[in-house]
Amino acid sequence: MNIAEIESSLKDLVETPFNADIFIFRLLEIYDAPKATVTKLRQGTTNHAKEPGELLW
Repeated sequence: MNIAEIESSLKDLVETPFNADIFIFRLLEIYDAPKATVTKLRQGTTNHAKEPGELLW
């Protein structure tokens, strides 16, 4: 993804109503985090955070 595509995707993200449950995952996708990694983080299998609602990759 080039910088223009990233900028466009970020603009779309911030213009949609905020949803804390998906925001961080969408942000990771925009910056080309591997799909498998994002899926595992969503499932909680690779989330090393100690507190509920936090994400530590």
